[in-house]
Amino acid sequence: MKLNVFLLAVFFVVLTSFAAHAANHNETEEDDLNVESVTILASTSMAVPITEISKNYSRLNNIDINTVYDASGELVNKIKEGDPADIIITPSKFYIDQMKEGGLLDPASIKIIAANNLSIVAAKEFKINKSDDIKNILEQIHNKTLMVIANPEDTSLGSYTKQSLEKLDLWKIFEGRVVPAPTATKVVDFVTKGQSAGIVYTTDAILYASQLQLLGQIPPSVHEPVNYYAAIVIGANMDKSKKFMDYLNTAPAKNIFTAHGFLLK
Repeated sequence: MKLNVFLLAVFFVVLTSFAAHAANHNETEEDDLNVESVTILASTSMAVPITEISKNYSRLNNIDINTVYDASGELVNKIKEGDPADIIITPSKFYIDQMKEGGLLDPASIKIIAANNLSIVAAKEFKINKSDDIKNILEQIHNKTLMVIANPEDTSLGSYTKQSLEKLDLWKIFEGRVVPAPTATKVVDFVTKGQSAGIVYTTDAILYASQLQLLGQIPPSVHEPVNYYAAIVIGANMDKSKKFMDYLNTAPAKNIFTAHGFLLK
């Protein structure tokens, strides 16, 4: 009899502990589901400043900031396919206009948050005669190797690169003699690993200065302005997205952009 009472007591304690654990587990799951978050889709060239800004904002406001980095064309595809997205940041006015016309963006939210330029770079080992003449530098590269450029079909950098080469009357000689890269950061990767040369965003030339030699700056007059547009994707999370967009205009955020070589408009 005493043994039965003892076993019943043990069973009661175990059952109570299990119930308490289950309740705590359910509360934790509910808390996880209730955590506020914002998902940002941004161009790869913006990865460093946006990651830093997101961490600061998350810490200050107790909110999760999820970031996805890719080429502009791929980001647009993700949004069209229904992937999670609250804000898009891209240096492509073409894609911004396309999404606005398609009813995917809040038109009133669209704003320019930073700007960039283009630079000609090469691997440290690449041999070339330095020159102040941009056309001369590009012609030397053409005569030595296949130049690496971002894919003009679905990257903003590639589009600006093609515009520049066309304006300089060099696209015809380079077309068919380039190595297309899928993203801006992959241009740097291909240049360094292939000991070649290419055209990158000036901010990437700064970021990877230890791996690259700067050969020259592409004149801004030969391509459309490289402006980074930020916009809110229409959906259920627009209020939280607007707060993050407002933060992008604050001094701490702007200081991060300029610290990484971006220009402010």
